[in-house]
Amino acid sequence: MTRSIVLIGFKSCGKSTVGRQLAGTLGLPFTDLDTRIEALYREEDGRPLPCREIFKRHGEAVFRSLESTALEQLATEHPMVLATGGGAPLAEANRPLLRALGQVVYLQAAPFLLYRRFQHRGMPAFMVDDPSYEHLHRLWLQRHAIYLALADVALDVTLLNPHESVATIAGWVQQR
Repeated sequence: MTRSIVLIGFKSCGKSTVGRQLAGTLGLPFTDLDTRIEALYREEDGRPLPCREIFKRHGEAVFRSLESTALEQLATEHPMVLATGGGAPLAEANRPLLRALGQVVYLQAAPFLLYRRFQHRGMPAFMVDDPSYEHLHRLWLQRHAIYLALADVALDVTLLNPHESVATIAGWVQQR
């Protein structure tokens, strides 16, 4: 393969889980964008901090700048399976970077499934002020349009297990 597979989608849709398995299936390395952002922050600041804390302490502008830098660095690396953060495609500056990396696959999960996962795992930072399903649904609608516009292909993973998702994506990759 000469291009990477870039997984996008809402938080908790399965990007990291599917990404790790897909990388193994395709014989490619797996990269998590959040891990790269944390490493960049550690290089610049000298101390480790998880993405959620970087965002909380320094704001969205600093976080998105680190995210864009990480994406630019990934462009020079060998093909991989990349799991992005759910917000990476929201920054317009990141969209051409994501497209340049390779085939963009949108893992689409229904809002009810995401909400259930948030209830079990804890509400993400963007849901803390308003943890209602209605708020999630509004955000999902906004992001869904962006994800669809960016993606080369979309896969509804709502009723699929990770193995089924991986098999479908691997089939698409082999057809190209």
